[in-house]
Amino acid sequence: MRYFYDPRYLCEFHSETYGTIRAREFDFAFGINPNGKVVAWLGDLEKLPASEQQYLLSENTESDGNITSEFYDAQINCIFTSPIREIEIILLKTKVSEIFQDRFGFALFLHAPLCDTRRLKSCPLNQTKLSIQWSASVSSMTKSRS
Repeated sequence: MRYFYDPRYLCEFHSETYGTIRAREFDFAFGINPNGKVVAWLGDLEKLPASEQQYLLSENTESDGNITSEFYDAQINCIFTSPIREIEIILLKTKVSEIFQDRFGFALFLHAPLCDTRRLKSCPLNQTKLSIQWSASVSSMTKSRS
């Protein structure tokens, strides 16, 4: 959850189950499997600063072996992901309101969107606590560096 709410990070969703976490000194892609567990490539996690690896290790849960997600489809099968419908709707609503503002001098919708439209990709759609899923080798990787 730290990546959603800490201003030092940007959590971008490219689709419902595929995203990227960005910070000034690193970034890594992740997926969310059908069981709500976060999955990421071990090779990407190895490149993170030690403090981030320790944080992710503290959130680690036992793997369920399921990496099915748009993350996997995009990165392994080269399948383009579908855009997030809710974000498309908010962007269209904002665009319609801007057109009304330009043509008729008033905004059609008076309520501001839930998120700044310039940063919509970073808005968490599901704010439930997500577990970090790593393979058992992540734990041994971290222990071997200690």
